[in-house]
Amino acid sequence: MAIPTPRSIMNQVASKRGRPDQMKKDVSRGQEFAKGILGEGLGRIGGDPDIQRVIQERRQLAGGLTGQEMQAARDVAGAGISGAGQTQLRALRAAQAGAGVRGATAGAQQAGVISETAQRKSELERDLLLRQRGAKEAGLAGLEASVTGTRQFDIEQAAREKQMLAAGGLGFAQLGVAERSAAAKAAAGSGGK
Repeated sequence: MAIPTPRSIMNQVASKRGRPDQMKKDVSRGQEFAKGILGEGLGRIGGDPDIQRVIQERRQLAGGLTGQEMQAARDVAGAGISGAGQTQLRALRAAQAGAGVRGATAGAQQAGVISETAQRKSELERDLLLRQRGAKEAGLAGLEASVTGTRQFDIEQAAREKQMLAAGGLGFAQLGVAERSAAAKAAAGSGGK
C-alpha cells in the first residue's frame, strides 16, 4: 500500500472542498502535531552499539575457524590418530614376534599399518577443510540474517513514521474541512432566519 504524501492528501481534500490554501495549513498543522508525538522518531537499531557488536562478531564467524582453532583441532585429532597408529603398530609387532614373522613379510605388514595411519591423517585434513567451509557458511548465514533483520526493522520504523505524519496531516485536514463545513452551515442557517 502506497503511503499518501501530504501533497496527495491536500489535493484529495481540496478537490472536495475547493480551499487548497486552508487545507495546506491544516495538513501542515497535522504533520507538526504528529512530529510532536514522534519526538526523535520511533527509533532505529542499526546504530545501536550492541547490535553493531553482534554484527561484528558475526562478520568474524563468517571468516570460519581461526588459524588457532584449525591447528588445535588438527593437533587433537592428529594426536589421536598417531596414538592409535602407534598402538596398532606395537600390537602388530608383538603378534609378529609371537608368530615368528620377520623380514620382508613383517615390514610389509608394518608398512600397511603406517600407510593406514597416513591415510587417516589425510582424511583429517579433508574433514578440517569441510568443517572450515561449514563454519564459514553458517557464519555468513548468521551475518546475513542479522544485517537483513536490522535493515528491515529500520525501514519499517521509517515507514511507520511516514504513516504517522501522513495520518496526522490527513486527520487535521479532515477536521479543518469539517469545521469549515459546520461554520458555513451555521452561517447559512443563521443568515436565512
